[in-house]
Amino acid sequence: MKSKAELKVMLVGNYVPDKQYSMLGFYDCLIQNLPGFNVCVVASQPKPRFGLNPGKTAKWRGYVDKFILYPREQRSLAKRVDVVHICDQGNAMYLAHAGGKPSVLTCHDVLPIRAAMGQIEGWVVGPTGQKLQAWIKKSIPLATHIACASEATLEDLLGLNIVRDDQVSVLLNGFYRPLFDMTREAAKADLARLKIPADKPYILHVGGNSPYKNRVGFVSIARELSRRPGFESMRFLMAGHAFDEELQGHVHKLGMETCLFEVVRPTDETVAALYVCADALVFPSLQEGFGLPIIEAQAYGCPVFTSNKAPMTEVGGDACVYFDPLDPVRAAEYITGNWSERETLREKGSQNAKRFATERMVGDYVTLYGSLA
Repeated sequence: MKSKAELKVMLVGNYVPDKQYSMLGFYDCLIQNLPGFNVCVVASQPKPRFGLNPGKTAKWRGYVDKFILYPREQRSLAKRVDVVHICDQGNAMYLAHAGGKPSVLTCHDVLPIRAAMGQIEGWVVGPTGQKLQAWIKKSIPLATHIACASEATLEDLLGLNIVRDDQVSVLLNGFYRPLFDMTREAAKADLARLKIPADKPYILHVGGNSPYKNRVGFVSIARELSRRPGFESMRFLMAGHAFDEELQGHVHKLGMETCLFEVVRPTDETVAALYVCADALVFPSLQEGFGLPIIEAQAYGCPVFTSNKAPMTEVGGDACVYFDPLDPVRAAEYITGNWSERETLREKGSQNAKRFATERMVGDYVTLYGSLA
């Protein structure tokens, strides 16, 4: 085994035009923090050449950059390192170009693979996506070791019957997006500059339009809450992607246009301000690989009400109130019934968030690299 001071690790990140900001954040976090553990980092990701400009053919041009041009560069760089770390399981096909070096694959989730296999209701994957996910599934077993972001992800991966038990372990995610030292006054000022309505109490949701995020369910829960005493003036803010057609229709159907607002593609700093000023985060996700918004909210002192499903229960511990995300009426009952406990949830959440320190996560990866090198 090599000493930490001798370790040279190649990090393989995502293709920037694909706009997978969460995975790019994970990659950047490791680049910034590994040198502090005496690890020499060789950072690499497919360069946008053919897929640089947007348009109808951008996806196909991007495939040239990712799958034809990049592997040669990766093979050349891999010769110079002790360990190759593919930072996103969606890039598992790059394991074939690790040059025989020990390899680590971070598996954040296998939800797209399961969706392509028809295992996730409401998530339709087209023919090209099915072929891509089949390629990823076939490539995952090539990793020397697979680090799963949660116990739930590990169980999902083992359920695919493609890896050995001794090939995988749980390495819990930590905070890989920046945490800001932000007072409530500064947060309010930031939101006011952006004309985000924070002058009245609001409940927050953070997430994209993927079906498993259950944004439709959040709107239904919001409607139930808005009918209850004490919540008549509550506002509901949804931070993430712009509403798709289905969500717009659901908001209109339930008559929520006057009290529900979207915050489209906010910056990390704006998301932090939203957490700081929110009365609570309601996170009714149906599936997750980890559930980063839970611990982010807790770190900013925002009480969390979330789904009674793993990994939400795994990540949130005893610091959340859990409900059935498919039952908006009962969910609203759990939220209103525990609303007075928000101060306790803040205190417990702050303690729970400490389990996910960035330094702990990066240190665990360094230990893993050392065991393989």
